[in-house]
Amino acid sequence: MPGVNLLNLDQYISEIDRYKELAVELQEDNPAALLRKIEILTKCLVLIGDLSSECDRLYKRMHVHRDTEYAKAYIKADRPKKENAELAITKIRQMEAESYGRMQKWRNEFDSMTETLHGLRLKMKVNFAEGSINYTR
Repeated sequence: MPGVNLLNLDQYISEIDRYKELAVELQEDNPAALLRKIEILTKCLVLIGDLSSECDRLYKRMHVHRDTEYAKAYIKADRPKKENAELAITKIRQMEAESYGRMQKWRNEFDSMTETLHGLRLKMKVNFAEGSINYTR
């Protein structure tokens, strides 16, 4: 997928969910399955990173939109200008809050998946060092 845009956010989320489902099915006590799980979750992490950065971008755009609309409303508003301008952009603030929440969700998801992958890689290294892995597929 070349780039994320508003139209394919749902597609990214579906693909991420699909990768997670595939990874859950793989057992970690088999080295081939563990390696495959790491590969799948790494692909998932790339998609999560793309999605996270797009959500950041969308939030910033919403923030700029709110600032612009606030300035316009402030110029047109009767006294008290600040309060009337704030009331004029209430819906935009709510949309911005939703956008912020989405941005934070995917940032957290990225960090969580990174930690999961670190743990799985460490498990693989420990298993190889101990020689406690089963080489059968």
